[in-house]
Amino acid sequence: MWRWIKKLLMSNPEIDVFPSAKFVLTTKKDDDFWGFRFEWNGCDVAYANCELTAENVLGLSDICVENNLLLPPSLKKQLPSSWRNKTGTGNFRSLGIGTALLKRVIEEAEKAGIKKIWGSVTHDAVKENEHLLGWYERQGFTTHPADDECLENAVFKVVMKLSSND
Repeated sequence: MWRWIKKLLMSNPEIDVFPSAKFVLTTKKDDDFWGFRFEWNGCDVAYANCELTAENVLGLSDICVENNLLLPPSLKKQLPSSWRNKTGTGNFRSLGIGTALLKRVIEEAEKAGIKKIWGSVTHDAVKENEHLLGWYERQGFTTHPADDECLENAVFKVVMKLSSND
């Protein structure tokens, strides 16, 4: 079933509800804060938080896809075995969910006239996911050394300039 979900996510990022898997992608914008949530049967399995850091600049504060999610017993039974870790917790990585979230962030940024999206990447994030920088680059970001705009413990900065607003 996960291949079907991944194919659906990658082929049509506009879809908000994935009925067979009961996935829902929601967006909340509040002044300078934008929040994106990906839910599976009512449980948050992924999120992206952003904030406007300057005029037409969106900072990607955090993006996370759960790989060790504790689920209530009723949902554990519904979780496909390929999505379970050895401990029985939910692993929602490698399903295209992070890519769908990031695509939604980019779409909303373009609609709002944002010219640049950037984010800090910490050593811990790279250590936890060695493919993280490559993933950002495949999504259209460029990688730079961390600067003063980044989190204190950042080692890299990822930047995407939105060409549709040039």
